[in-house]
Amino acid sequence: MSNPNSVTVRAVLLGMLLAVLVNLGPTYSGYIVGSSWSDFGHLPLVTLLLFMVLTGFCNVLAKVIRPEWALKPPELLVIFVMGWIAALMQGEWLGGYFLGVISAPNYFVSPENQWTRHILHNIPDWLILSDKGHAAQWFYEGLPPGQPIPWMVWVVPIFWWFSFFGVLIFVCFCLAVILRKQWVENEKLRFPLAEIPLMLMKRSKGSFLPDFARTRVFWIGFFLPIAIICWNISSWFNPLFPNIPLIVGYNTFPRIVIATGYPEIFAKIDAYVIPFAFLTRMDVLFSVWFFYLLAVLQVGLFSRVGYSIGTADPWSSFDAATGWQSFGGFLVLVVWGFWMARRHLKNVLRKALSGTTDIDDTEELLSYRVAVLGTVLGVFYLFWWLHRA
Repeated sequence: MSNPNSVTVRAVLLGMLLAVLVNLGPTYSGYIVGSSWSDFGHLPLVTLLLFMVLTGFCNVLAKVIRPEWALKPPELLVIFVMGWIAALMQGEWLGGYFLGVISAPNYFVSPENQWTRHILHNIPDWLILSDKGHAAQWFYEGLPPGQPIPWMVWVVPIFWWFSFFGVLIFVCFCLAVILRKQWVENEKLRFPLAEIPLMLMKRSKGSFLPDFARTRVFWIGFFLPIAIICWNISSWFNPLFPNIPLIVGYNTFPRIVIATGYPEIFAKIDAYVIPFAFLTRMDVLFSVWFFYLLAVLQVGLFSRVGYSIGTADPWSSFDAATGWQSFGGFLVLVVWGFWMARRHLKNVLRKALSGTTDIDDTEELLSYRVAVLGTVLGVFYLFWWLHRA
């Protein structure tokens, strides 16, 4: 059973504060300082670092000063989850690309590119930022002295786009509620990223440190890379500090080439990959390098015979063919996952429609009826929004 005392007022307030910090920090670091974004990945670094400060310093200090002030493990979990979800919005992607998408059309339009004739008349006014009051121009070139920010021009496009994002997130939440029991209890899938905050919170009675951090080996392994990373941060801002490479051999080690036309195989030592490999199962590690070599052979063979289906997407693969194969594999996994869950989904649907007791939803964040209804209505809204756009 869930602990009703885990969602306390202070946990929610601290979670909201963490949610703000994990979005403001990377945005300020990336756009203002020109440094690392620290919000990439499924478990963003900024979330993990701030949570480590909270658990390893702030909470320990609270225990020393006044033990009742210290946050309990369920409260820490609530705080982490709120910050984790907020960090997945990612300042660069949503705050950067999104603002560029809605502001660029009316700023870059010109008689030469003829966007007014070929593009703008196909885009609804509520979808992009208008240049009324020079809003688009001021967004890119800066606000003139003494001029107020034209907030009202931004209200309409942001409202409609955020309605789309909000409904999309809600539909994903409903699907997670529907599939949680199948994933966790029936298939017993592991969620290794979710184990990290649990490890940070797990500590013996009377101990200020997590159980895994009470050995000398851990602190040696912790401070050695942290010291190198901090040194490299200094070298980034001050060239007098020589850089200590954590990725060795990217430009110096030999690159293995099977034959002409085959992609290069980079031979390097990556300090960031070593801990990942240590925590990964052997069969998964085998699959990583085996299928990478298989992709190299395939792309090289296609190149030798002159077969191509287009340019590669830098975010997915080094060749278009393997990129589309990856997408096809993803679709197969999705279809196979729903097929494996067919009995569970049938019970969920019966529970939502008739209230049958074949399956229990008291442990879920939403009832199955609300989750199914939310998914259906949300999908209809998303299709309607895309159709109107």
